[in-house]
Amino acid sequence: WKVQQLPSGQVAILCQDGTIQIYDRTGSMRTLTLSGLATTLTGRRKPMIFSMAIISESRIISATSVNGAHDDAGTNSIEAWDLNDGSSIAMPGGHPQVGQLLAGLPDHRHFVSGSHDGSLKVWELSDDGR
Repeated sequence: WKVQQLPSGQVAILCQDGTIQIYDRTGSMRTLTLSGLATTLTGRRKPMIFSMAIISESRIISATSVNGAHDDAGTNSIEAWDLNDGSSIAMPGGHPQVGQLLAGLPDHRHFVSGSHDGSLKVWELSDDGR
């Protein structure tokens, strides 16, 4: 489990079932559920989101593994989410092994991901969130 507050006051919770739940400011009403895009791409086992970071008021990023394990046996991806409509896009060229570290940078356009293999990548989101 991981909990982070969005700049809007909403709360993002990374749940044990591998989804991200977004709740209103009071925490009493779920407004959005995010689950990994990788399932639709691979047709394989349900993906597990295991890391998240807030980029801005309307953007969140997540790291997903289809096999649910922290190794290179499955399909690993980084996704950016638009919290206005719940749309997701897999970022090209993830890590060969599952990434554990995700951190948004102060400009709200870039973030960093880190992997078990020791690599770090800096990513950029365009103004339209893609």
